[in-house]
Amino acid sequence: MKSSLLLLLSFLLLSSLPNLLMADNLEPLYDSSGDKVVTGTQYYLVPAFSGHGGGLYAKPSTCPGEIFQENSDSALGQAVLFYPANYTYVSGTVVHESSALDIHFSGQACRKSPNAWTVSYFDDAVGAWIVTAYGFVGNPGPYGFKFEKVCNDNVYQILFDPPTTLGLPKSYVGVTSEAERRTALISVPPLRLKIVKASYARQVKEARLNKGRIASVV
Repeated sequence: MKSSLLLLLSFLLLSSLPNLLMADNLEPLYDSSGDKVVTGTQYYLVPAFSGHGGGLYAKPSTCPGEIFQENSDSALGQAVLFYPANYTYVSGTVVHESSALDIHFSGQACRKSPNAWTVSYFDDAVGAWIVTAYGFVGNPGPYGFKFEKVCNDNVYQILFDPPTTLGLPKSYVGVTSEAERRTALISVPPLRLKIVKASYARQVKEARLNKGRIASVV
């Protein structure tokens, strides 16, 4: 009996080892100041380089729906929060690259209203699936958004990687056009973003006004 129990425990340990090693190998996300990105902290998502517009925001701001990009480089948009896709209100946990995330706007007015990122519908006019904030916190859909590092300067792009059973495309988040700047699944070119901690917003805004890169102020 004891030998059978030991064999079972050994099997369970060995079978879980690959997952543990995979979790250990995932790189943390880093914000523009070089700190690890953590759950429950407010961040802005802004283009990595000046001259490519500002941060992301939702309309209307009180209870978000459609997501847009600011036209002005110095406008940082609205702050977001990150949590694992299975969603728990646990703050201070390090967020990792390529891990499925809930992204939602941090306004308290929408805590019980739709404000989590999701892919809502296909817009025939622009020929793309539209990324909105119509998802409910904790249940944006049976998938999450994933951050992938583009270069060593903590520049990221956001990948939408749904299960094949959903019939939705695997693609990166971009904007429909420079005129409209509505977020959508558009692989070329995807948004190249820096993750800016809210406490650094003033310095970053000043740097972008001076046409400097975000990294030059941290």
